[in-house]
Amino acid sequence: MKKLLIVLLLTSSLFAHDEVEEQIELVSRQIAADPENAMLYVQRGELHRLHEDWPAAHADLDRAAKLDPSLTIVHYARGMVELESGRPAAAKVLLDRFLELQPRHSQAHLARARALVRLSQPEAAVADYYAAIANMQPPTPDLYHERAKLLASLGRVDEAIGSLDAARSTLGTVTSLQRLAIDLELAAGRYDGALARVNALAARAQRKEAFLALKGDILAKAGRLEEAKATYRETLALIAALPDPHRHSAAVRQLTERLATALEK
Repeated sequence: MKKLLIVLLLTSSLFAHDEVEEQIELVSRQIAADPENAMLYVQRGELHRLHEDWPAAHADLDRAAKLDPSLTIVHYARGMVELESGRPAAAKVLLDRFLELQPRHSQAHLARARALVRLSQPEAAVADYYAAIANMQPPTPDLYHERAKLLASLGRVDEAIGSLDAARSTLGTVTSLQRLAIDLELAAGRYDGALARVNALAARAQRKEAFLALKGDILAKAGRLEEAKATYRETLALIAALPDPHRHSAAVRQLTERLATALEK
Protein backbone atom coordinates (compact mmCIF):
# COMPACT_ATOMS: atom_id res chain seq x y z
CA MET A 1 0.00 0.00 0.00
CA LYS A 2 2.83 2.42 0.80
CA LYS A 3 4.44 1.78 -2.57
CA LEU A 4 1.14 2.46 -4.29
CA LEU A 5 0.80 5.74 -2.43
CA ILE A 6 4.30 6.83 -3.47
CA VAL A 7 3.34 6.10 -7.08
CA LEU A 8 0.27 8.31 -6.61
CA LEU A 9 2.42 11.13 -5.26
CA LEU A 10 4.63 10.93 -8.34
CA THR A 11 1.91 10.66 -10.97
CA SER A 12 -1.20 12.37 -9.67
CA SER A 13 -0.14 15.70 -11.18
CA LEU A 14 -1.23 14.20 -14.48
CA PHE A 15 -4.89 14.45 -13.44
CA ALA A 16 -7.04 17.10 -15.07
CA HIS A 17 -8.90 19.53 -12.79
CA ASP A 18 -12.23 17.70 -13.01
CA GLU A 19 -10.50 14.35 -12.53
CA VAL A 20 -8.97 15.62 -9.28
CA GLU A 21 -12.42 16.53 -7.97
CA GLU A 22 -13.70 13.09 -8.92
CA GLN A 23 -10.76 11.45 -7.17
CA ILE A 24 -11.37 13.53 -4.03
CA GLU A 25 -14.98 12.35 -3.96
CA LEU A 26 -13.88 8.75 -4.44
CA VAL A 27 -11.29 8.85 -1.65
CA SER A 28 -13.76 10.65 0.63
CA ARG A 29 -16.15 7.72 0.23
CA GLN A 30 -13.32 5.34 1.05
CA ILE A 31 -12.49 7.36 4.16
CA ALA A 32 -16.13 7.25 5.26
CA ALA A 33 -15.96 3.47 5.08
CA ASP A 34 -12.51 3.24 6.71
CA PRO A 35 -11.96 6.41 8.81
CA GLU A 36 -8.87 5.11 10.64
CA ASN A 37 -6.86 4.48 7.46
CA ALA A 38 -4.04 7.02 7.53
CA MET A 39 -2.96 6.28 3.97
CA LEU A 40 -6.31 7.41 2.63
CA TYR A 41 -5.91 10.80 4.30
CA VAL A 42 -2.48 11.21 2.74
CA GLN A 43 -3.96 10.29 -0.62
CA ARG A 44 -6.76 12.84 -0.28
CA GLY A 45 -4.33 15.44 1.06
CA GLU A 46 -2.24 15.03 -2.07
CA LEU A 47 -5.34 15.48 -4.21
CA HIS A 48 -6.26 18.64 -2.28
CA ARG A 49 -2.74 19.90 -2.99
CA LEU A 50 -3.28 19.37 -6.70
CA HIS A 51 -6.54 21.24 -6.32
CA GLU A 52 -4.62 24.03 -4.51
CA ASP A 53 -6.87 23.73 -1.48
CA TRP A 54 -4.10 24.25 1.06
CA PRO A 55 -6.19 24.20 4.28
CA ALA A 56 -7.89 20.94 3.27
CA ALA A 57 -4.52 19.41 2.34
CA HIS A 58 -3.04 20.41 5.71
CA ALA A 59 -6.04 19.04 7.58
CA ASP A 60 -5.85 15.65 5.88
CA LEU A 61 -2.10 15.34 6.36
CA ASP A 62 -2.37 16.35 10.01
CA ARG A 63 -5.01 13.66 10.47
CA ALA A 64 -2.79 11.08 8.77
CA ALA A 65 0.14 11.96 11.06
CA LYS A 66 -2.04 11.54 14.16
CA LEU A 67 -3.36 8.18 12.99
CA ASP A 68 0.09 6.84 12.08
CA PRO A 69 3.09 8.87 13.34
CA SER A 70 5.46 6.44 11.59
CA LEU A 71 4.14 7.34 8.12
CA THR A 72 7.22 9.07 6.71
CA ILE A 73 5.58 10.00 3.40
CA VAL A 74 3.59 12.61 5.32
CA HIS A 75 6.74 14.75 5.62
CA TYR A 76 7.15 14.74 1.85
CA ALA A 77 3.48 15.45 1.21
CA ARG A 78 3.52 18.34 3.69
CA GLY A 79 6.70 19.66 2.11
CA MET A 80 5.04 19.71 -1.30
CA VAL A 81 2.08 21.64 0.09
CA GLU A 82 4.39 24.21 1.67
CA LEU A 83 6.47 24.54 -1.49
CA GLU A 84 3.53 25.00 -3.83
CA SER A 85 1.73 27.39 -1.48
CA GLY A 86 4.76 29.70 -1.49
CA ARG A 87 6.55 28.74 1.74
CA PRO A 88 9.92 27.36 0.61
CA ALA A 89 11.61 27.67 4.03
CA ALA A 90 8.94 25.54 5.68
CA ALA A 91 9.06 23.14 2.74
CA LYS A 92 12.82 22.67 3.15
CA VAL A 93 12.48 21.75 6.82
CA LEU A 94 9.96 19.04 6.00
CA LEU A 95 11.88 17.75 3.00
CA ASP A 96 15.10 17.65 5.06
CA ARG A 97 13.31 15.43 7.55
CA PHE A 98 11.94 13.17 4.85
CA LEU A 99 15.26 12.83 3.02
CA GLU A 100 16.99 11.81 6.24
CA LEU A 101 14.67 8.80 6.18
CA GLN A 102 14.47 8.32 2.39
CA PRO A 103 17.77 9.63 0.98
CA ARG A 104 17.23 8.21 -2.53
CA HIS A 105 13.79 9.72 -3.13
CA SER A 106 14.25 11.59 -6.42
CA GLN A 107 11.11 13.71 -6.24
CA ALA A 108 11.98 14.91 -2.74
CA HIS A 109 15.44 15.97 -3.93
CA LEU A 110 13.83 17.82 -6.84
CA ALA A 111 11.34 19.55 -4.55
CA ARG A 112 14.10 20.60 -2.17
CA ALA A 113 16.21 21.86 -5.08
CA ARG A 114 13.36 24.12 -6.15
CA ALA A 115 12.85 25.29 -2.58
CA LEU A 116 16.56 26.10 -2.28
CA VAL A 117 16.50 28.12 -5.50
CA ARG A 118 13.68 30.21 -4.06
CA LEU A 119 15.66 30.60 -0.85
CA SER A 120 18.66 31.94 -2.85
CA GLN A 121 20.81 28.90 -2.04
CA PRO A 122 21.74 27.84 -5.59
CA GLU A 123 24.87 25.83 -4.77
CA ALA A 124 22.91 23.58 -2.43
CA ALA A 125 20.16 23.34 -5.04
CA VAL A 126 22.65 22.06 -7.64
CA ALA A 127 23.55 19.16 -5.35
CA ASP A 128 19.90 18.21 -5.03
CA TYR A 129 19.41 18.37 -8.81
CA TYR A 130 22.30 15.94 -9.21
CA ALA A 131 20.76 13.64 -6.61
CA ALA A 132 17.32 13.85 -8.22
CA ILE A 133 18.70 12.92 -11.63
CA ALA A 134 20.87 10.12 -10.22
CA ASN A 135 17.91 8.51 -8.47
CA MET A 136 15.17 8.97 -11.10
CA GLN A 137 14.73 6.18 -13.63
CA PRO A 138 14.70 7.64 -16.18
CA PRO A 139 15.19 11.34 -15.41
CA THR A 140 12.89 13.73 -17.23
CA PRO A 141 14.27 16.38 -19.62
CA ASP A 142 13.04 19.22 -17.42
CA LEU A 143 15.42 18.15 -14.65
CA TYR A 144 18.42 18.43 -16.96
CA HIS A 145 17.10 21.75 -18.25
CA GLU A 146 16.63 23.23 -14.77
CA ARG A 147 20.03 22.01 -13.60
CA ALA A 148 21.86 23.37 -16.64
CA LYS A 149 20.24 26.80 -16.34
CA LEU A 150 21.12 26.94 -12.65
CA LEU A 151 24.73 25.92 -13.34
CA ALA A 152 25.00 28.57 -16.05
CA SER A 153 23.62 31.22 -13.69
CA LEU A 154 26.47 30.34 -11.32
CA GLY A 155 29.04 30.81 -14.07
CA ARG A 156 29.61 27.06 -14.41
CA VAL A 157 28.95 27.09 -18.16
CA ASP A 158 31.23 24.19 -19.09
CA GLU A 159 29.56 22.03 -16.47
CA ALA A 160 26.13 23.12 -17.67
CA ILE A 161 26.89 22.20 -21.28
CA GLY A 162 28.50 18.94 -20.19
CA SER A 163 25.42 18.05 -18.15
CA LEU A 164 23.22 18.55 -21.21
CA ASP A 165 25.48 16.32 -23.28
CA ALA A 166 25.35 13.71 -20.52
CA ALA A 167 21.58 13.65 -20.88
CA ARG A 168 21.97 12.16 -24.36
CA SER A 169 23.38 8.93 -22.93
CA THR A 170 20.15 8.47 -20.96
CA LEU A 171 17.47 10.17 -23.03
CA GLY A 172 18.92 10.31 -26.52
CA THR A 173 18.85 13.60 -28.40
CA VAL A 174 16.21 15.91 -26.91
CA THR A 175 15.79 18.99 -29.07
CA SER A 176 14.89 21.32 -26.21
CA LEU A 177 18.05 20.37 -24.31
CA GLN A 178 20.24 20.82 -27.35
CA ARG A 179 18.62 24.20 -28.02
CA LEU A 180 19.60 25.24 -24.50
CA ALA A 181 23.13 23.96 -25.13
CA ILE A 182 23.24 26.10 -28.29
CA ASP A 183 22.16 29.17 -26.30
CA LEU A 184 24.88 28.50 -23.73
CA GLU A 185 27.50 28.02 -26.43
CA LEU A 186 26.50 31.33 -28.01
CA ALA A 187 26.51 33.17 -24.68
CA ALA A 188 30.08 31.97 -24.23
CA GLY A 189 31.02 33.04 -27.76
CA ARG A 190 31.55 29.46 -28.90
CA TYR A 191 30.15 29.74 -32.40
CA ASP A 192 31.74 26.58 -33.76
CA GLY A 193 30.25 24.52 -30.95
CA ALA A 194 26.82 26.05 -31.53
CA LEU A 195 27.06 25.40 -35.28
CA ALA A 196 28.01 21.77 -34.72
CA ARG A 197 24.93 21.27 -32.58
CA VAL A 198 22.63 22.95 -35.09
CA ASN A 199 24.03 20.86 -37.90
CA ALA A 200 23.44 17.69 -35.86
CA LEU A 201 19.83 18.69 -35.15
CA ALA A 202 19.22 19.57 -38.80
CA ALA A 203 20.62 16.22 -39.93
CA ARG A 204 18.07 14.39 -37.76
CA ALA A 205 15.07 16.56 -38.60
CA GLN A 206 12.46 15.91 -41.28
CA ARG A 207 11.74 19.64 -41.50
CA LYS A 208 15.07 21.48 -41.58
CA GLU A 209 14.11 25.08 -42.30
CA ALA A 210 13.96 26.24 -38.67
CA PHE A 211 17.38 24.76 -37.93
CA LEU A 212 18.89 26.23 -41.08
CA ALA A 213 17.51 29.64 -40.17
CA LEU A 214 19.12 29.30 -36.74
CA LYS A 215 22.38 28.28 -38.41
CA GLY A 216 22.22 31.46 -40.49
CA ASP A 217 21.66 33.53 -37.36
CA ILE A 218 24.71 31.98 -35.69
CA LEU A 219 26.87 32.56 -38.74
CA ALA A 220 25.76 36.21 -38.78
CA LYS A 221 26.63 36.61 -35.09
CA ALA A 222 30.03 35.09 -35.80
CA GLY A 223 30.63 37.69 -38.52
CA ARG A 224 30.54 35.10 -41.30
CA LEU A 225 28.10 37.16 -43.33
CA GLU A 226 28.46 35.56 -46.74
CA GLU A 227 27.89 32.12 -45.25
CA ALA A 228 24.91 33.50 -43.32
CA LYS A 229 23.35 34.92 -46.49
CA ALA A 230 23.87 31.63 -48.34
CA THR A 231 22.23 29.74 -45.50
CA TYR A 232 19.25 32.12 -45.41
CA ARG A 233 18.79 31.67 -49.17
CA GLU A 234 19.01 27.89 -48.76
CA THR A 235 16.33 28.08 -46.10
CA LEU A 236 14.06 30.18 -48.31
CA ALA A 237 14.51 27.65 -51.12
CA LEU A 238 13.46 24.85 -48.78
CA ILE A 239 10.38 26.83 -47.75
CA ALA A 240 9.47 27.48 -51.40
CA ALA A 241 9.54 23.74 -52.03
CA LEU A 242 7.13 22.94 -49.18
CA PRO A 243 3.60 21.77 -50.03
CA ASP A 244 1.00 24.56 -49.94
CA PRO A 245 -0.53 23.78 -46.52
CA HIS A 246 2.89 23.97 -44.87
CA ARG A 247 4.25 26.86 -46.91
CA HIS A 248 1.28 29.07 -46.04
CA SER A 249 1.14 28.32 -42.32
CA ALA A 250 1.48 31.28 -39.97
CA ALA A 251 4.79 30.03 -38.55
CA VAL A 252 6.36 29.53 -41.98
CA ARG A 253 5.13 32.92 -43.22
CA GLN A 254 6.65 34.57 -40.17
CA LEU A 255 9.95 32.75 -40.71
CA THR A 256 9.97 33.76 -44.38
CA GLU A 257 9.48 37.41 -43.48
CA ARG A 258 12.25 37.26 -40.88
CA LEU A 259 14.69 35.71 -43.34
CA ALA A 260 13.86 38.29 -46.01
CA THR A 261 14.47 41.07 -43.51
CA ALA A 262 17.77 39.50 -42.44
CA LEU A 263 18.93 39.33 -46.07
CA GLU A 264 18.05 42.96 -46.62
CA LYS A 265 20.20 43.95 -43.68
